[in-house]
Amino acid sequence: MNCTRAFTLAFPFHTCARRQFFLQQPRWSVSALRFFRTRDMSVRDMTGEFSIAYVTVPSREAGKTIAADIIEKKLAACVNIVPGVESLYWWEGKMESSNELMMMIKTRTSLVPQLVERVKAMHEYDVCEVITSPIDAGNPAYMKWLDESTAKV
Repeated sequence: MNCTRAFTLAFPFHTCARRQFFLQQPRWSVSALRFFRTRDMSVRDMTGEFSIAYVTVPSREAGKTIAADIIEKKLAACVNIVPGVESLYWWEGKMESSNELMMMIKTRTSLVPQLVERVKAMHEYDVCEVITSPIDAGNPAYMKWLDESTAKV
């Protein structure tokens, strides 16, 4: 059975009436989407608790050195080093292009200022990229591990 047929069986009224029915349904708000159910069916708001930082590095060795240091200091729980990133950017008045690697660093939001300072101290670039985004939700078991694997501040 295709999706259209199943949809029609579930909502047997006319197409225009179906459209009107769905237009009247309440929409999920952004704040409602930030909640998720954990295994024990309790609701946990993850907004703002954890972040992912993105850092570009020129080589695998540079990435591994920084990653090992920040993990050892518990500034991050996990660092993925992704090869094959081509960056195009302005530097000193001209367009540049570089082959780089992207570090995806999972951390506690409260640790971001310390993480930024540590990466800046270790990085070989004059102006290194360290940008972050919040993690709103995820696998509850992974989020618990992330909580246990990073320093509490």
